[in-house]
Amino acid sequence: MDQTTTSNASPVLSVAICTYNRAPLLVEAVRSVVTQEMDPNWYEVLIIDNNSKDETPEVSRQFCDKYPNVRYIKETKQGHSHARNRAIEESRGTYVVYLDDDGKAPKAWLETAREIIETQAPGMFGGSFFPYYTSPKPKWFKDIYAANDIGGEARVLESQKSLTGGNFFVRKEVLVQLNGFSPELGMCGDQIGLGDEDDVQFRMSRDMPTEVRYYDPRLNILHWVRPDKMTLGFVLKGSFVSGQSAYRAHLGKRAERSWLVLLCKQLTKALLGFVLFCVQRPLPSKHRRYQYFGNYVFENARSIVTTLGILSEKWGVGHKTQRT
Repeated sequence: MDQTTTSNASPVLSVAICTYNRAPLLVEAVRSVVTQEMDPNWYEVLIIDNNSKDETPEVSRQFCDKYPNVRYIKETKQGHSHARNRAIEESRGTYVVYLDDDGKAPKAWLETAREIIETQAPGMFGGSFFPYYTSPKPKWFKDIYAANDIGGEARVLESQKSLTGGNFFVRKEVLVQLNGFSPELGMCGDQIGLGDEDDVQFRMSRDMPTEVRYYDPRLNILHWVRPDKMTLGFVLKGSFVSGQSAYRAHLGKRAERSWLVLLCKQLTKALLGFVLFCVQRPLPSKHRRYQYFGNYVFENARSIVTTLGILSEKWGVGHKTQRT
C-alpha cells in the first residue's frame, strides 16, 4: 500500500488515528477528518494499525486509494503508546494530532486548530468531547458521565487540569524532546490502560516550563460510548485502573500526600450521600439529588475506587484488568 502523499509541501498537521480491531468505527473517524473544511494539502491522515485482526487494512486501503493525504501504517509493537510513538516517527506535520478511533470531528475542527496555532502557538492544546450512542443507554446514565468538558472559556490550562488524549494536538518537536509516550502506560490490545497522555503533559510541564497547554472549547468532538461502559461494573473497574494509571503517570512523581486521609474523607462523603439517597427515595424525582442508585454510585463511589487504585499501585499490589 502506498504510504506517501502526493503533495510535495509538508503539512502543518498530521492527524494520527491509532486503531485496534475497530474497523466500523474507524470508517466514521477517518471520514470525519478527510471531509474537513481545511485544504487537504495542509494536513495528512495517518492510520496507525496496532495489529488489528479485523477489516482495518481493507478499510484503510479504500481511504488511501481515494484520498492522497491518507497513509496506512502497521505498528507491530502492541500498545497504544507504541502506536502513538510510531505516529511521531511517520508524521511530516509541525503538530501531531491524536483522534481516537471511536471519535468524530466536526468539519471546522482543523481550521480552528490552525487559528489556535497561528495566534497561540502552544506546545499542546485540545478541547472537549461529548458522547454519541449506537445503543440505548440506561435510565440512570447521564450524558455528562461520558463527556469531558472543562468549560466554555478558551485559556491556558492550570496544572490541575488535563487535556483529553482523544482530541490532542502536540507540537512534534515537543514530543521528540520528551521521547514520546511511555510504553508502560495506555491501552495494550484488550488490556485496559490509561494515563499515557497525562504522563506526557506532566513531563512537558516539568521539563519544558516555557511551553503551555491551551484549551479551546471550539475544538469539540463526538466520542462513541460502547454499551459495556454504561454498566456500574465497568464504571468501577475503570475507576480503579484510572487510579493505578494516574499514580504511575504523575502522582507517584509528586510530593508525598496522605492518600489514606483522602480515602477516609471520600468514604465519609459517600456514606452521607448514601443516607441522603435513602432519605430522599420517597420524594418526587425532581426533589431528589440521586434519581437512581446508579447516579449515587457514579457521583460518589467512583472517587473511592479511584483512590483505592492509587493505593494499590503505591503499595505494589496493582493487578491487570481485561477489557470485555
